[in-house]
Amino acid sequence: MASRPIVIIAIALLLILPIIPPHASAHAPTAVLYVDDDNTQGPWDGTPDHPYQHITDAVANATDNDTIYIENGTYHEQITLTKPLTIQGQEKNTTLVTADGKGSILTIGADHVCVTDLTFLNSAGRPDTAAVDIHADHTIISRCIIYRHRLGIAITGHTDLTVTDCMIHVTQQGIHIVNSSRITITDTYLYHNAISILLKGSSAATINACFMHTNGVGCYAQHDTALTITHCAFCDNNDNQGGVFLRNTTSTTITDSYFKNNGVGVGIKSSNDTTIAHSTFIKNTHFAVKLWNATATTLQNNSFDSNLRNAVYAEYSTLTYTRNLLHNDTNYGLYAAHTTANATRNWWGSALGPARTSYSTRADRGSRGQGTLQYYPWLFTAPNDTGITWDPLTQFTAPQHPDTWKPTLTLPGSDTDGDGAPDWWEIKWGYDPTVPDDHAHLDPDGDGLTNLQECFTDAMGSNPFHKDIFLEIDWLTSLTPNVTNQPPQKYLDQMIAPYAQHNITLHVDTGNFGGGEELPSKADLTYEDIGNDYWDHFLNDDLNNPRKGVFHYGLLCDDSEGGGFVVIGWDDLDSFTIACQRLQEKYTHFARGRLSVGGSMHELGHLEGLIAARFGGIDNMAATHLQEKGFWEYRHYHSCLNYCYTYFLMNYSDGSHGTNDFNDWAHLNFTFFKATEFALPS
Repeated sequence: MASRPIVIIAIALLLILPIIPPHASAHAPTAVLYVDDDNTQGPWDGTPDHPYQHITDAVANATDNDTIYIENGTYHEQITLTKPLTIQGQEKNTTLVTADGKGSILTIGADHVCVTDLTFLNSAGRPDTAAVDIHADHTIISRCIIYRHRLGIAITGHTDLTVTDCMIHVTQQGIHIVNSSRITITDTYLYHNAISILLKGSSAATINACFMHTNGVGCYAQHDTALTITHCAFCDNNDNQGGVFLRNTTSTTITDSYFKNNGVGVGIKSSNDTTIAHSTFIKNTHFAVKLWNATATTLQNNSFDSNLRNAVYAEYSTLTYTRNLLHNDTNYGLYAAHTTANATRNWWGSALGPARTSYSTRADRGSRGQGTLQYYPWLFTAPNDTGITWDPLTQFTAPQHPDTWKPTLTLPGSDTDGDGAPDWWEIKWGYDPTVPDDHAHLDPDGDGLTNLQECFTDAMGSNPFHKDIFLEIDWLTSLTPNVTNQPPQKYLDQMIAPYAQHNITLHVDTGNFGGGEELPSKADLTYEDIGNDYWDHFLNDDLNNPRKGVFHYGLLCDDSEGGGFVVIGWDDLDSFTIACQRLQEKYTHFARGRLSVGGSMHELGHLEGLIAARFGGIDNMAATHLQEKGFWEYRHYHSCLNYCYTYFLMNYSDGSHGTNDFNDWAHLNFTFFKATEFALPS
């Protein structure tokens, strides 16, 4: 521990204290207590020369409004605050606090707490734990890194939380807000999370100048009121999920924001009074904006450009859609069914207004579906006041997905050469047990599983020199009497067979490999519910569960956010959900088990990198209608990933069927489920 002359104390206070965000209580700190984990021998009195070794000791000896200054180091602690304090790290990248998977790291039980310049790593995987668990009002979290948790920041039933200039990644939920109000989240990066921000039953939240990418969902709001999102960017979020989802919300405003390459830019369901204005939607794969049973929605002065399927899709909704710029959206500029839409004064790409068929190239298409749709008068020239006016590439730079924490995979048996693989496995597969090999990275068959993971699954039939895919399937008890969501083995065999024909062994665990079970019934699984089941029944609330990165995960239920879709359960796209009852009601001529397993094969293809952005025939509704250009364009694409064939074919295509037939089998990416990136091909 370096000596610290007393003369430095006054200078340190001048340098440190002004950068701490002010307390809402406006009380100045009465003292600064120092902590340094290098001081293992003592004495310990909290002075710069004799800092406490542990943060908890400083907290115990602090009085109201003190500042605790933590020197660089790694602190293995769980901290509870019951007094108003400022907790200040020396430098956020090198001042780490970890609970080592035991529980919450920092529990705040006092009003007017400020936390800044720390990294929080590895709380527990249980649903009642978080990196920062807040049970108080007027809390400030500033310049912190929150990495590898089930919940990052959690607050329930309180007011005035400010999160600013933070980086939150590798969580199930980055910021979990329930029944709280006056929440402000600014200048924060949230990435590789299942749900970056969850708001439930809350009010008056503001999200400003935040960047959300490579998440399952950027922001998910349920029963929320007066949410404002402004000057944010939502990019490269899940191909089957996306940027912002509103469920049963009221009075939401989204302005001056950027949505690129999300499955859905903004999804609005059973919500009222939503305004989206002066925002840019570009290259979103399924829908730039999707509405279902949404009332009083206003879309104004937005730019919709080159979205891969639809710009705006509305069912059973009412909306005002005006002064928007639409350009080169593949299927529809506006698709509306059972909807009342004032779609006047938009620029459709032509002075002649919206195109009437999918064969037109002069303008974006407007639908002629059921409902009341008014397009005229349209704009005869493109407006110059649509979309954002700032450059997202200048404002936000996507951080690299970190790979700094890898749980140790402990395998049974003696390991003479200390390379992680036990002797018995090395002998079995022709390795010399006295010569160390890099088994933690070796993958001789290219199936995305390292040799250590192949050893972990050896008893399950894994072969390091033959491609293996592992899939665990859980199913919820059906609410329909005498019906099961358990996938029948005869259909699983039909799913396994085409993989075998391509020299790939698909191992499906429905209870035979230590996973796969029946879960309690639930009428309708939300994105949050799916994430909770993923953690509770796939990871078993264990951040270090060795099945993560080995098994894909399927969850079969009665109903959910869609008939079938892939989800991020934690940090990568390794999971999917099939809504069996919903599919059964839609496709009555198919057996329920055939639908669930056929849907599972479709979704498993997405987990291996076959997503809509890779090929126009994947997940394209236009391919299911004879009158659409998309049907004739992709009719030779004989794959279950083509909506036209999903439940007729239990196979991917090999590219041999004619024009626009994509070779799915040649494009399988076996590492996609453990190293997911959605960025569009250059």
